Amino acid sequence: MDKGKVFERLMLLARKKRLQVQFLPLQASYGILCNDRIGIANNMSIEQINHTLAHELAHAYLHYDKGVDQHIIICHFQKNK
Repeated sequence: MDKGKVFERLMLLARKKRLQVQFLPLQASYGILCNDRIGIANNMSIEQINHTLAHELAHAYLHYDKGVDQHIIICHFQKNK
């Protein structure tokens, strides 16, 4: 599937969950999920963006119904590893 189409579908999933996606100058991680916001590092390729956005959406869909929304969930893919 086209990388742009993958991104569009991921953004649709974010909108359905009422999540706001922002591109940020993150230093320690590729992505972060906090309450109703997803932050994605702004210096990545479209492949990395899609992978990270899918990862953070998985956190949102799998964990938010368990009361995790009061905590920050940092993407497991640390930049320095």
